[in-house]
Amino acid sequence: MSIDSLPDEILDLMFERILFIEDVISCSKVCRHWWTLAQRRLNYVNYLIACVSVKDVCLYQGRKFIFYRADKSSYQYMRILPNLKIIDVEKSLDREEETIFLRALESRQKIKGLAYPYYEPEGPCKSMFLKHIEMFAPGYLNNNNDFVINLCSDTIRQLFFEDNYVAIDDIISKCKSLERIHIHHHEGARLMTYNGTPSESLQYLELDVTYFYCPDTCINKFIDVCPKLNSLFLRFSDTVYNFIPSKSHKSLENLVLEYYTRSKDPKPIKWTNIPIFLQKVPNLKNLAIRSCPGLKDIHIYDILTSCPNLKLLDLRGCSDINSESDTMINEIHQSKDYQIEILTGSYSKLPLHHHEKVVCQGFDFMKHIFHKSWKNIPLFLTHD
Repeated sequence: MSIDSLPDEILDLMFERILFIEDVISCSKVCRHWWTLAQRRLNYVNYLIACVSVKDVCLYQGRKFIFYRADKSSYQYMRILPNLKIIDVEKSLDREEETIFLRALESRQKIKGLAYPYYEPEGPCKSMFLKHIEMFAPGYLNNNNDFVINLCSDTIRQLFFEDNYVAIDDIISKCKSLERIHIHHHEGARLMTYNGTPSESLQYLELDVTYFYCPDTCINKFIDVCPKLNSLFLRFSDTVYNFIPSKSHKSLENLVLEYYTRSKDPKPIKWTNIPIFLQKVPNLKNLAIRSCPGLKDIHIYDILTSCPNLKLLDLRGCSDINSESDTMINEIHQSKDYQIEILTGSYSKLPLHHHEKVVCQGFDFMKHIFHKSWKNIPLFLTHD
């Protein structure tokens, strides 16, 4: 019995399990029948992802994903993926390749997401305007790259920066449709003294301020002009927690405070300001205060009394929280009409590579971001 005697339904399932686009192309050259099967496989693809290691492949499931080997140029595959929505560019392109790539990208209106950290700010590409790009991860930028945001500022809904961008407030002001911002290493003060226009559409903000040393580190001025902010992930290292919003934020429902230090013997965090902050977010439903030295059982009472609508409290990685807190939790449960889920114990921080995923399906903070450590947050969340 030859493989071609199998029904197409079985062969289609077999082709769906071919994970690398180079292998699908090779199979398409076997015969006309296999060419047809390969075309069906490629027609399903929405996401073209660079494979840095074998572990990357295990993270994704479904026929919408396909991988290319990182030593190849992803733009060469765009023409055979008619329904491509997100492209992950791993290999740096030379000037000629980049021009070809961006010209092709301009004509592909279905492509909504671009992870491309190697953009060169010179040459004919300056005339481009990518009206259709909604998700952009430009990586490490500097003053010479500011025009790249102008290419797609009208439509951008998600921005994922690897490093601090000195004109981040200018970018936010230009991108009127922003729903999510992630700054992986924030070292500047532009958000601390934000004077841009209100960000009326921003729902998710993820910010690492561990590299920014300032005795009065806060971003309340920016938060105050984000009336629809629903979810905040803040990674910090200062033991004196100074992020206290100046006004009440009723839209904020999900909050992650992740403490990070390079010290092997971290100093206990000073607890005083955190309850004050929690009182500014009266509708908070899901709260994580992770890996905070000095967070003790007695502080659970402060948290639960400050957050009357809390449903989930994640205290994993807080070494001073122990089983003695169970009695207090039970007492609080008895005084409420509903149960609060409380997570304690160890917290794994094992990134598979720099980011766990390029894309997660579903614009859902709780599903794709809340439970992850900082280095595992995906580049993009789709609205699929």
